[in-house]
Amino acid sequence: MNPGSHTLPLLVDHAVKEEGIASTWGDHFKSILNCVRDEESENVLRGGMRGVSLQGFRSVDHEEIFAYLGHIISHDMTDDDDIIKQTTKLLVVGNTLLRKSSYCSREVKMELFRSHCYSIYCNSLWSRFKVATLNHLKVCHNDILKRLLGLPRCCSSYLVFARNGVNNLNVIRRHSVFSLRSRVKLSTNSIITSVRQRSAYVCGPIQQRWLGLLFVQNVG
Repeated sequence: MNPGSHTLPLLVDHAVKEEGIASTWGDHFKSILNCVRDEESENVLRGGMRGVSLQGFRSVDHEEIFAYLGHIISHDMTDDDDIIKQTTKLLVVGNTLLRKSSYCSREVKMELFRSHCYSIYCNSLWSRFKVATLNHLKVCHNDILKRLLGLPRCCSSYLVFARNGVNNLNVIRRHSVFSLRSRVKLSTNSIITSVRQRSAYVCGPIQQRWLGLLFVQNVG
């Protein structure tokens, strides 16, 4: 069982006292350090361990692509692979809904769409990706709703979402980003607080992506 953010410092202290950190929590700390996106944040995490020996732990190798808690982390720290994974999962869900809900009413179809197509896992962590990759996910999300309603692909996606009272991908991402950013901002965990005060978080790409999604930039 992985410890939560509010219990991690206490568990670290306990493990240090028991001198069992390498065997008991080694794999968990390896995973934490491997998912760090820059050297400064990694140093913050290492300092937050409060004297825990990290000998033998290694950072992510540049040729590796691995998954941590279901989120794909690539060697170049881009999110295209994870977006492609979520696109594939969304297509599977969409095809299942189309097969099993063809005789349902419009209200039931919309409720099924909200239940199964709103959960885009880890979308709030996406900060470095190709626009074409995200656009492909948007097109798939739009097409699922249109096909559920029996509408042609050429009709306006914005009107379809607005008239049926469901959120498009942009709104879903804004809700996810606002939720995650609020939890990070209000967290009292010592490790999260240390990372939050660093320039890598304040001026990093993920913060810029969050601000771009949440706030409208006025030009002129």
